[in-house]
Order: sequence, then C-alpha cells, then structure tokens
Amino acid sequence: MGSNTFWARAVDANGNLGDIGSVTFTAPSLSPPVARWGLEQLPGIDETAALADQQPALGGQTDLSTSNVSWVDDVRLVGSRSVELDGESSGLAAPGSVVDTANSFSVAGWVRLASLPTTYDAVIASQAGVDAAGFHLGTQLVGSPSTPRWSFLMKDSDAQSSATHAAYSSSALTSADVGRWTHIAGVYDTAAGMLRLYVDGVLTAEVQRSGTSWSATGVFAIGRGWSSGAPGNWFHGNVADVHAYGRVLVPHDFTGLRAEDPTSGGFQEPGMLTPMRVGGWNFEMAVPCYLADLRDTCQAPDTTIWGRSLALTRGASIGVGHTAAGSGLWLDDRYFPEDGHTESTTEYGRSAVMVGFTEPDGDGLEFTQWEDEPVLRTDQSFTMSAWVMPDGSDGVRAAVSQRGQHSSGGWLTFDPTVGRWQFGVSDEDVAVTPTASVTSTSAAETGVWTHLAGVYDAGRNQIRLYVNGELEAVTDDITFTPMASTGPLLVGRALRQGHLAEPWNGGIDDVAVFQGALTDTEVHRLLGS
Repeated sequence: MGSNTFWARAVDANGNLGDIGSVTFTAPSLSPPVARWGLEQLPGIDETAALADQQPALGGQTDLSTSNVSWVDDVRLVGSRSVELDGESSGLAAPGSVVDTANSFSVAGWVRLASLPTTYDAVIASQAGVDAAGFHLGTQLVGSPSTPRWSFLMKDSDAQSSATHAAYSSSALTSADVGRWTHIAGVYDTAAGMLRLYVDGVLTAEVQRSGTSWSATGVFAIGRGWSSGAPGNWFHGNVADVHAYGRVLVPHDFTGLRAEDPTSGGFQEPGMLTPMRVGGWNFEMAVPCYLADLRDTCQAPDTTIWGRSLALTRGASIGVGHTAAGSGLWLDDRYFPEDGHTESTTEYGRSAVMVGFTEPDGDGLEFTQWEDEPVLRTDQSFTMSAWVMPDGSDGVRAAVSQRGQHSSGGWLTFDPTVGRWQFGVSDEDVAVTPTASVTSTSAAETGVWTHLAGVYDAGRNQIRLYVNGELEAVTDDITFTPMASTGPLLVGRALRQGHLAEPWNGGIDDVAVFQGALTDTEVHRLLGS
C-alpha cells in the first residue's frame, strides 16, 4: 500500500539496454477489520454503543449480545467502564459468524486476567462449528506439570476429536500477568499454512497447520469457547477493543499509520497498540489565578474528550509558551511579582472537574467547586510528557506527576544535584516507598524550553526517558508493579511522604498524558503536535 514506483528497462535480442522508464502509483490501504467492538463506555459512548459493531458496512451488523456480564469502573482507562467476565457463565456473542475460518483471518484484543487459569484453558474469543470451534484465542495449559500460556489454536475438522494445531507463548503465565492489560492477536495465514500468535504486537509463536481448511459457521463469541457442541472454557477477567480481520495482520495494524508517512498513501489511522491520549493541556484558553477558584478563572481546559481541567492555585500565571505564538503555564510561588507584589504562594495545577458553583458572596462573586480526579492508571502502561523551561537550579523540581495518598505514582523532574532530567515510578502508596527511576544523559538547561517524555511499559517491565524526542535512558529491571495512584495529576508538584514538594519554578506547556506506552517514533512526533 502507499506510494509505489515501478522501474523498468528494455533489453533487445542483442543485449542492448534501452532507457529506464518508471511509473508511480498509490496502492489502496489494506482492508480494515470486518468487525470491531470497543467494549468500553468512554465519554459519549453508552453501553449500547460499546457493544455495537463499529464496522457494519464491511461484515454486516454484528452487535454483541451479553450474558451475565458486568461493567466495572476505571479498570483500563480512568473515567471509563469496561466489560468484566466472571469465568463461569458470562460472555458476549455476535448474531452469527464473523470470520471465514477456511481462509486467512485474524482476531485481536486487549485482555486482563483476573486470575491465573491453572485448571482449564480460558478462551478470549472463538467461532463455533457444530462440534468443535473454528478457532480458540486465549490461554492453553501446556507441558507436565501443565502451565498456562497465551495460545491461538485451530482444529483439523469440525470434530472435537480431530487434531489440534496451536501456537502458544514459550513462557508460562505467572501471577505477575494477573491484573495487567495485554494485547493478544491470533492469525491464520492460508497462503503460508501458518498459525501465528502475537503478544503486545510481538510475534511470539508460529506453527505449521496441516490438513484441509474448514469453515466454522456458528456464533462468534467473546469470553468463552466451544467444544463438543457446547459453550465452555469461560474467561475470567476483562476484554476490550476486539478486532476481527478477513486477512493476515501486518505491522501497521499494530502501530498505526499517519498521513505524512511516506508509505501511507495519505491514509491516517491509529494502530491496535496506539496509546489513548487521556489528558492534554496546551494553556491556549487557560486563565491565570488572582483569586483562588474565582468562577471562570484559575483553570486550563482539557483538549481531549475526557474534559478534566487543570485547576490552578492562587498565583499561577499564563505567559508565552514554548512557541512564541502560544501560551504556557508559569509558576514561581510568588504572587504576580511583575505587578509589584511580594507575597509567597503555593502554585501548581491539578486535574479536576467542575461540579458546581457557590452562591454569590457579599461582593457578588461566585467560586468554582472542583472535584479532583486522577487521569492515569499508573499501575498499567502510561506516558507523561510536557515542554518545560526551568528557571534556576535550586532544589528538585517536579514538572508532572500523579499523586496518591502518600506518594506520587509517576513523575518527571529536574534534579539539580546531578544537573539532569529524571523519570520515575513508585512501588507502594506509603510514606517511604521503593522507587525506580532513570536519568538523562544530557544536562538540563535552565531558561531553555525542553521536551520531556517518560514511559512506563508494563509489557516490557521497563521505564524510558526521552529528551527532545530522543531516547536517553532506559531500564528493564524493575522489580515491582508501580502503585495505582488514585489522586489527581499534578503539574508543578509531586507528593512525597504525604506532602506536596518539589515546586516547579519556570514554564510548563503542552502537557499530554497517554494510557499506554508510546514508542520512540510516537514520542518524537509529539515535538510537532
């Protein structure tokens, strides 16, 4: 797909070469999924929309019906509700078949184990035949003693007793995999005669499938399998954003395409692994804070669908941002010294939503009532980024963090003791907690706008720090899962041992946070976004 050039040169019978000719053409984008179900209630998306097929024009209207499922809050994205399956009788089903199992197809989705399946194979998705399933995507018990592994399997025929071919992960699932969101994809490639399994976008296993392909024409189901003519192998946990394709997967199905990419052909679409931006504040419509919480002041609106403002404290000002034509947040813990004031203040922003306004006081003034809200699941993969310009180098300065009750779960800071940028995560939400952090190789400069991005990648057990779009530090030896910080996102502060600390002094602009681990390329693209 994308822009292609075909070059040709003629050769006559005597071996003489003619002129080189060429033609450039644009191949169309590969076909999108034949069905896709979000299975999450995001802002503006209710339960009916979450169960609806988002691709009805391609594979028909295959909205899902539910059986004994529940919806739980904030399990993948803060502010959303996700499907939960009980591992006993709950599942979702399309009105019929979705993929043709006799030809190439792929099925993929995000899953979260609620328990380790040690006594039976747990199935994420399947399509029923009469006796056997056309495929099972989920977990499989392997070896002796048997251990659960991610698996994609198919039978040789519609008889449950027929041979099974399975691609399964080489490493067994452990308790560390419970509670962590993982992307699983199974691919059947008829041309190559192969079954393939992808885990978090990485080809983990492939196996040759012999025998004649057959078509399972029964119901496509999520959360259960099909064997011996009956449903079973129930999945215990959560499932989200399930895709079904009538073809094999290619790399950009996972990573996505941007219109400006040379091979995109002008198409732009996110990949299945593309993190979701769950908060963004560019301060273009921000209002400084002269009187704390005065209505229509002291706030920076969110530019995403989530609508979580940054509530600013008294003294926070708005000035020139990292571009001369833009605005940025400026903090100095002094009450507008440019106006001649000498009062000390405590300046930062926190993520919150407006829940109302007070009645006018004696001066006729109304004040905003804020309710703090977290933005990130810091115990899952996440990315936080911002343009920053520190003013001075006295003391550790926190640009962005998300607080808990006693500690911040993740943070981007400037540490003058080493003259470097840092990104880190905390183990537990207690006063004194183990942490893991990485430090930039380049020196931090005061008075200069710099772009920072910190990534926690749960699938790789890794944290990464980027400076001006370049990867500068990485560690993959974290010995803990970071804490789930339940407090608001802080801009200009961090929480240490129960106290707000590390006050930022200088400018902060274009704060963006993502649920998911941005790749090197995606971080670099933030510089121009």
